[in-house]
Amino acid sequence: MPAPPSHITAQSLKSAKGEVLKSWIIAANEAAGVTNYKSKTYLSRTGTINELRAKLAEHYNIDLDAPPPDAAQPSSDLTE
Repeated sequence: MPAPPSHITAQSLKSAKGEVLKSWIIAANEAAGVTNYKSKTYLSRTGTINELRAKLAEHYNIDLDAPPPDAAQPSSDLTE
């Protein structure tokens, strides 16, 4: 799996609109050197917004259900 560009995170995937997702798919295909658009490594730009998000998440191995990295964790000090 290729490493995602720094601007593609679970949060950015969840909030991105269709045209942005399609541009990221084009960039992913270009970065992979895809020239044969019938290739199995080609990411298609067709589908619903959620399907496009899922394609990019799978391509970059991003867990869309993971909490944001800066999410506050409950403190164990509250039990005292």
